[in-house]
Amino acid sequence: MAAGIDTLSRVHFDVHNGLPSNNLYTFLQDRYGYMWFATENGVVKYNGYTFRTFNTNDGMPSPEVWKLTEDRYGRLWANYHSTQLGYFKQDVFKTIDFNLPRIYNTSIFLDKRGIPYFTYGMPSVTTLLSFDSADKISIQKFPGFSGIMLSGDHRFISMLQPYNILCEMEFANGKVKAKPFCDTILAKKMRHDNSNMVVTSDNLCLNFKNGENFLSCYDLKNCTTDTISLKKYGATEEEIIYNFDVIEDKFIIVTQSAVYVLGNGLKLLRRIEVNKLLPGKPQIAYWTVDDIGNEWFATNSVGGYMFPAKFLQLQKDNVLNEAGDETYVGSLADGTTCWWSKLKKTIIAISADNKVNYYWTDKIVKRVADYDNNNMLISAPDGLFVCEKENGLLHFIQEGRYIELGPKTVGTYIKPTHSIYTEALKSNEFYSIINIQKYRNGRFFLSNYGNIKVIDIDTGKILLDVIAFNRYTTSLYDSALNRIVYYNREGFLIVRPDSIKTVEVKKHVLKLLDIDVISSMAVDKYGDLIIAEDKNLVLFNLSTRNIVHVNLNVNFANLKMAVSGDKLILAGKFGLAYANILGSCKLSSFKVAPNVNTNIYDNVKDIVVDNYGKIFVATDNGIFNTTVSDLVHSDKLMNDHDNNFMKITITNPYPKRIFSGDTLFFPARTDKITFDCINIYAKGSRYFVYKIEGINDWQKSVSGEALLTDVKPGITYKVLCYVVDDMWKSKLYSFYIYKEPRWYETLFWVRLFWVGGVMLAGALVAFIILITRYYVNQSNKKKSRLVDLELRAIYSQINPHFIFNTLSSALFFINRRQFTEAYSHVSKFSRLLRSYLKSSQERYISVAEEISMLRNYIELQQIRFEEKLDYTIEVDNKIPADNVKIPSLLLQPLVENAINHGLFHKKGRGTLSLKFLQGTTSDDLIVVIEDNGIGRLKASEINKSNIFKRESYGTQLTRKLIEIFREYEHMNIYLQYTDKLAPDTGTIVTLTIRNVKYDA
Repeated sequence: MAAGIDTLSRVHFDVHNGLPSNNLYTFLQDRYGYMWFATENGVVKYNGYTFRTFNTNDGMPSPEVWKLTEDRYGRLWANYHSTQLGYFKQDVFKTIDFNLPRIYNTSIFLDKRGIPYFTYGMPSVTTLLSFDSADKISIQKFPGFSGIMLSGDHRFISMLQPYNILCEMEFANGKVKAKPFCDTILAKKMRHDNSNMVVTSDNLCLNFKNGENFLSCYDLKNCTTDTISLKKYGATEEEIIYNFDVIEDKFIIVTQSAVYVLGNGLKLLRRIEVNKLLPGKPQIAYWTVDDIGNEWFATNSVGGYMFPAKFLQLQKDNVLNEAGDETYVGSLADGTTCWWSKLKKTIIAISADNKVNYYWTDKIVKRVADYDNNNMLISAPDGLFVCEKENGLLHFIQEGRYIELGPKTVGTYIKPTHSIYTEALKSNEFYSIINIQKYRNGRFFLSNYGNIKVIDIDTGKILLDVIAFNRYTTSLYDSALNRIVYYNREGFLIVRPDSIKTVEVKKHVLKLLDIDVISSMAVDKYGDLIIAEDKNLVLFNLSTRNIVHVNLNVNFANLKMAVSGDKLILAGKFGLAYANILGSCKLSSFKVAPNVNTNIYDNVKDIVVDNYGKIFVATDNGIFNTTVSDLVHSDKLMNDHDNNFMKITITNPYPKRIFSGDTLFFPARTDKITFDCINIYAKGSRYFVYKIEGINDWQKSVSGEALLTDVKPGITYKVLCYVVDDMWKSKLYSFYIYKEPRWYETLFWVRLFWVGGVMLAGALVAFIILITRYYVNQSNKKKSRLVDLELRAIYSQINPHFIFNTLSSALFFINRRQFTEAYSHVSKFSRLLRSYLKSSQERYISVAEEISMLRNYIELQQIRFEEKLDYTIEVDNKIPADNVKIPSLLLQPLVENAINHGLFHKKGRGTLSLKFLQGTTSDDLIVVIEDNGIGRLKASEINKSNIFKRESYGTQLTRKLIEIFREYEHMNIYLQYTDKLAPDTGTIVTLTIRNVKYDA
């Protein structure tokens, strides 16, 4: 529900639009900007949009409240008749009970710190109560003192009885000190019974009796007395004092017909003649001024009034509102504006010097333009007409004739005195002309909904013919560049008749210019196109390609624009605004004349400015006028970005007014905040648009709620917010929010948890590592023992096999009775056997050690061959033989096979070759064992065994050894046999060992 309007410059509040009673006592504007009304039937909170009423249903002991006082803690204390004290906070009323006798004559004061004090009288004792922020009560009694007053500068004043001496009360360390002002001589001159008394900040004590028209004044500094009549301030004989108050350094006197504002020394600052402002001459009960400068009047019978400090000043045009349907149809070169009334079938032409001419016609006039000095050109759905300015005769432009349609000869065909013939108008397809614009003598822009033509009417020549598929409905003429602009909401078309060129900007191009839709357009003297969209203004210069976006704190819905010289004038539901055009795409800040609460009109249809600066504003409530000069020099304009104009607050989780740059702190459990807006000049509904950076994109909220569920405690977020109502758009507020973390979310505890967690994780990892290492070691030990057992089993088989073969050689010598050779053979064998037994205890042996044992073994075998066995051992220079480790006893069986199965049965001299080569990498070792024996095939025949069914025992042991090292030691060993091709004989054995080990 919104406030009611009954004049152009005041807003009326009563029971018909939000108040619970027309008996209004006082107003209060709180620290956030809300207006509070104290009435006989409840307390009302007002934000410019809605009224919120509090009464006994909200816990108030009494609905009748005559005053509200806000303390430093934001509590609004209520004055009412009750044994309970109470206050409003966060839209909740709270009462305070305490065990004291019946309270009467309660007064509420604030000291210099904003601490509230309450007084009530008992027999011969005055008691002073105060409350801290937690509502803890302190009681101070003053025996012998009567009543307490608060001076304009918040000093406590009381009267010492029975001497009637005024004293200033000072409080220190829980004690009271009374400092008297004057002696008993002044006290005897003072009135006390049935009087009202206040003390100003410059120590003037004033009192009066109800119904008097003078004040008794006591100078407490100079101890003098005086009587001041209201006539001194211009009061009439009938005026009597109704009420008075002290507000800071001002003394306010209220009579039945005026309000007097006095300053220091009781000098008159202002006299407000209420009877001239308010209808019905109601009794004023209270007067105050808010932070914008609006004046508020409370009455005891008709509610309250607000007189805005800033408002739109317009006059109802006394010519253009006779029929109520007048519509602007064009202007002439001499500054005459033309208006069409369908009801009166009349063109109303108002010249720059306010002379009015009426032209009657039964045609429906769409547009009027200059034809020549004596005639106007008029468009109608059924054709074009020439209207004589002198007598109003209409002539129909048609092939070979014109028809005189003046009021005296309606429908009469007259022989033409001259003929106007144009091919452009011969076809019916170009009827229903909606726009005409003359740009040169005889040359015009003509357009309907689908076609635009540039023609020379005198010659009938069509200079330009454009089919407008986008159906442009509105046009404006740029006289500086001689071009016309046609536009609708989705684009515009520029026509240049001199160059016969057109430029069309369609919807997709507008998007690139960050323009959604076009509400209105204008053009300035620099050739800038001024485009009003739904959000802001866009200044665009086609020649320089310069584009500027201008923010303005108004609602752009149905905005209309006009340019007058170096002034850009806007008209909308909000009122009028203007800015100076400083250059190409340059505007000053806007000044706004607000249409307060839409008290003049609801919507603007058009704005027209004539050549001499007269402004016509066509609205749903008629046509109003003013002048550019009056608008610019008005003292009722406000700045576009006034901080006190549209205030944004939060009401949940706690009340606070928001300023750009603020940081708001909330508990961690806060899941939403609630925005509110205070705009005393507003009307209608509003919505909020906000964005929490890093959380969401722009969100629209009609209720004002903004969700904080994704806001993490301990992190500061930037919030952007603005509010839009039916008339206004606030400036963009930029502030920050911070959720205070819970105790376990604070930096200390988070760090502690992290350190503890890391330590615990480290301990857990260490424990797991130790356990894993233990089990791995145990597994490795078991595996190692298993490998050892398997190797020992193989070695135990290799060694007997080796011993058997060697002893067979010794037996060979004994059978031949070569005892000396047999002894030498056994002696060498014993030394070799010790080496083999030692190596069988280790898994790995160096290449050098392996070569040494192989050499000893081969030399033993040479005895058997009676020096018919030659051997060579070659080691690649790249191989560090002392450091490279290979599996023990891996090569001996292979060498033994080569000797016993390949070379032993060879006739002639045998040769055995061993080569140790480095593979593709340093981790690879290749051992090549080559002999020139009989080969594996003949050896198998000798042994009467098939090689494919049975291998030699040494080879089997070697393969088992290779498998063990592959499985348990991750050493890849590959064995390959190659039989030599005839005529060569013998076998090549290639042993490849990958991932050999190195001795550190």
